[in-house]
Amino acid sequence: MHPQQSVETPAELLFGVGKTDWDTLSVVQSCPPQILDDHGALPPGVLCLLLDHVIGSSISTYLEHHQRMVTSHMHLEFLRRLTPDVTSVTGRIGEVDLVPGSAFCTGTASLPSGELLSRYSARFAVFSGGEQGGGVVTDEVPPPLPTAPPAPHEWTASPIHQVLGTQVVEGEKGRLRLTFRASEQLANERAGIHGGVGGVVGERACELAIRSIAGGDHRYRPAELRVLFVRPIAASGTDLAIDTEVGFFGRTTATATARIYRPDGKLAVQVDSVHVVD
Repeated sequence: MHPQQSVETPAELLFGVGKTDWDTLSVVQSCPPQILDDHGALPPGVLCLLLDHVIGSSISTYLEHHQRMVTSHMHLEFLRRLTPDVTSVTGRIGEVDLVPGSAFCTGTASLPSGELLSRYSARFAVFSGGEQGGGVVTDEVPPPLPTAPPAPHEWTASPIHQVLGTQVVEGEKGRLRLTFRASEQLANERAGIHGGVGGVVGERACELAIRSIAGGDHRYRPAELRVLFVRPIAASGTDLAIDTEVGFFGRTTATATARIYRPDGKLAVQVDSVHVVD
C-alpha cells in the first residue's frame, strides 16, 4: 500500500470525508454541522476536499512506494444547488492518466439518491519522496505579530466561516480584503493546509464578493470553480490575507476571483468562480 493511500488528515476528519471504499471506488462525505453555510447547507467549495481525497486515493494506487504527490490544480462543475436536506455526498473515482511528473484523474459527486451533483477533474504533481516539497510544510518567514481581530461581520457568522476563522478586514462593493486562520485542524499529512481547504476558502471568498453586490438574498450559486495551487501554506495558526473581487456581474452570470497569500506575501492559492442565477 502506498504511504499516502491510508492517511487520515485533520482536515478530512473535520470536514466529514470518509475512507475510500475500494469495492465501489467511492468516498462518502457527510455534512457535519460545523461546516455548513448560513442556510444550513454544505458549501459547494467543501466538495474540493472530497475531490482531493477521491482523486488522490485513485492516483496513489499507480505510484511507486518512493513517489509522492501534491495537488496542482482542480476543476469542478456543479449541476445543482446544495440544499439543507442533503446529508451526504458520494464521490466516485474516474479514469487516471499518468505522464512524466504528473497524474490526471476525473470523478463525479452524487447525492444519496444517485442524482449527479458535480463533475470534477484534477492534476497532481508526482515526484520522488526526497525531492523538495515532499516533506513537512513550514513558513519561510516568521508569521506576523498577532493583532486585534477585526469586528465580526454578519456575513461570516455561519459555521463554515467560524471553522475557517474568516474575517472581513475591509472592502467595497465587488472587492474585499479578508483573512482566514491557517489552523492545525485544517492540515494535510504534511502539516500544511489541505488543498481542499484552499478550495473552500476561495469559494467562500468569491461568494462574499458577489454578495457584496447582490445583497444577502442573492440568487447566485457557483456553476464552476477552478482552483490553482501555487505554493504550500503551513498550518501554523497564522491569519492569512485573501483578496477577492468580482470580475463581472450580470443578470444571469457573475464571475469572481480570490487569491490567498502566504505570510511572506507570495500567492499560494487562486480560485476563479463562475456563478449563475439559481
